[in-house]
Amino acid sequence: MTGGVRKPEREALIASLSTLAEYQWMFLRNLYVEIADRLGTSGIAALERGLWRYGFYRGESLRNDPRILATGRDCLALLECWDGAELALAGPVGLGGTSTDLTVELRSVPGSEYLIARGGGDALRLHWENVLRGIAAGFDEEMSVEFDTVPTDGTSPWSVTFHLHGTISDRPAVPLSDPFDDPARYIRLARRTTGLIAAVEMYVAREIIHTFDASGEEAIRQACFGYGVERGVELRERVTARGDPADFVSLRSAVDARDPMSAVFGIGGEVYSSPGLDFYDCTYCPLAEVWAKEGSEGLALGYIFDMELHRGLIETYHPGAIVKWDALKTRGDSLCRFRFFIPELVTDDEQALVAGAPLPTPRSERINLRLSRSSGPPSATDLGAR
Repeated sequence: MTGGVRKPEREALIASLSTLAEYQWMFLRNLYVEIADRLGTSGIAALERGLWRYGFYRGESLRNDPRILATGRDCLALLECWDGAELALAGPVGLGGTSTDLTVELRSVPGSEYLIARGGGDALRLHWENVLRGIAAGFDEEMSVEFDTVPTDGTSPWSVTFHLHGTISDRPAVPLSDPFDDPARYIRLARRTTGLIAAVEMYVAREIIHTFDASGEEAIRQACFGYGVERGVELRERVTARGDPADFVSLRSAVDARDPMSAVFGIGGEVYSSPGLDFYDCTYCPLAEVWAKEGSEGLALGYIFDMELHRGLIETYHPGAIVKWDALKTRGDSLCRFRFFIPELVTDDEQALVAGAPLPTPRSERINLRLSRSSGPPSATDLGAR
């Protein structure tokens, strides 16, 4: 046992956070490819501006973190409260210097494991060059950051040095604490890692659409759709590899396995899952929480993501599937009420649900339906999935 978490549980949390972090790099790659192909060098310049603004948002959020407000703002506090998965998954992180001149030694550039193998070296470089400078500017007016050229070979070590001078007192660097020793801290980090996908989408989309208008919006839509397609392919391959049909029962099982604590999203209200239907209410969404930061403009940009991601994912996972909502946070509702269905797998008894009838209590075990009012969707065991 390490800290308060047993080794198998700890390994499950690490695997979960690794998957969520990979989604960030997957989305970045789709953004970069779509913008570069459609909008050229001017598009890449707008992408850089969006990434800097995304970094500024992160730095500003860290500046206002209650832990930093309580203990004081310096370079060491910035790293200890780091809001994404990058440092948590970086393996041993070496720290040198003091809390006002702090050097971070990394075994490789975060994101390189995913991006370099897929030809995403330029996207990785642009990301860190702009995001780190934005984080420093948002965290403190007196902070600066220095680093060598971002290596894009996938294996080279990398160091970053943060400077913060002023009236603050100095203290020696100490090792960062382990986020996987505390389940509550893991939940915060997993939610924030997921929410940061919304942040990069929002700030990049704002720059791209402001610069290119309709053509820019189309580039963002295609990037979000492509990201959904990539997610849908991965889920379909995972389900079929274990010998299960690509239906919604198998999809729910695969999604549950990604989040062992069922904590990233808040699922409540009516939950209904069968091979042909996936109905559930999402009461807490870390992405919608980020889009709300920019008010109605942020929600409108988030709606682009909601529409295109879910279409890409669900329609790729099972061609012919229908993506529908009865409510959506990015449309201004208080929750997201997902109503997905696969027409050819919907039973006669379920046809009324597709038309919007209230969810009934299941009357027959033979059609393998489950209904619950609970804090989360049915588990794979509850659904009878393998």
